[in-house]
Amino acid sequence: MADIPKQDNALSKLFSPIQIGNLQVKNRLAMAPIGTVYSSYDGALRREFKDFILARAKGGVGMIMLGERDLRDWRCGQTA
Repeated sequence: MADIPKQDNALSKLFSPIQIGNLQVKNRLAMAPIGTVYSSYDGALRREFKDFILARAKGGVGMIMLGERDLRDWRCGQTA
């Protein structure tokens, strides 16, 4: 199979840099905010959250928007 020239590849822009205001993003892959429930009962982020975000950054996502944190105490059904 012949290589497809980059300018003819429909996805080539997806992996090209983009300027957003003062921010230069390495590609157009963006991870939308999601809830992970990786916070402790006092609202601090746990190591799992850092590992989760780092894995996506190392995987090549150009922009990561952080999600909300769940402050509810699931052990007793109370909010913090």
